[in-house]
Parts: sequence; C-alpha cells; structure tokens
Amino acid sequence: MWSESVEVSSEQNQQADNFCQRALILKKNKKDEEEEEGEEKKKKAKEKKEEKKKEKEEEEKKKKKAKAKEKKKEETKKEKEEEEEKKKKKKKKKKAKEKEKEEEEEKKEKTEKKEKEEEEEKRKKEEKEKKQEEEEEEEDK
Repeated sequence: MWSESVEVSSEQNQQADNFCQRALILKKNKKDEEEEEGEEKKKKAKEKKEEKKKEKEEEEKKKKKAKAKEKKKEETKKEKEEEEEKKKKKKKKKKAKEKEKEEEEEKKEKTEKKEKEEEEEKRKKEEKEKKQEEEEEEEDK
C-alpha cells in the first residue's frame, strides 16, 4: 500500500483544526437553532391550546349567562301572569260580593215592602171591622 508519508505543515494542521472546529460550531448552532425552533413550536402550540380553552370557557360563560337571563325572563313572566291571575280572582270575588250584597238589599227591600203591604192590609181590615162594629152598634141603638 502507501508507504510514503505525507508531510503536513503545522499551518495546514492549524487550518484543518480550525475548519473542524468551525464545522462543529456550525453543527452545534444548527442543533441549538432546531431545538429553539422546536421549543417555539411547542410554546406556540401550548399558547394556541390555552387560547382555545379560554375561548371555550368564555363561550360557556356566555351560554350560561344567556340561559340564566332567559330563566329570569321566564320567571318574571310567570310571576306577572300569576299576579294578573290574582288580580282577576280578586276582582271576580269583589264583583261576586257586590252582587250578593245587591241581592241581599233587594231581598230586604222586598221583605220590607211585603211587610208594609201586610201591615197596610191589616190596618185597613181592622178599620173596616171597627167601622162595621160602630155601624152595628149604631143600628143596635
């Protein structure tokens, strides 16, 4: 094989060392850069995930708030309807009481009128009898 030895100067040796060192530095820099990019990607992905989670929570909050608002609206509507129903019942009850009172008044008036008529008839009858008695007494004399 090759038995000749190649003479390499120290300057060439230094240049080769420098070249190797630069290559190693470049390789290391490239690796660091790739790791940094990987970390950035992970960080961005995590941020994106957090952002989506936040958006979802906000959406849930909005839905919950809207649901609560709708429930409150329904409750208010129901309360208003119940209040209206109470008013109607109260009004109906009042009307019924007034009607009952009027009927009682009419009944009382009719009874009083009937009693007056009966008294008037009784008085007339008594007067008639008294007159008849007086006439009979006159005739007897």
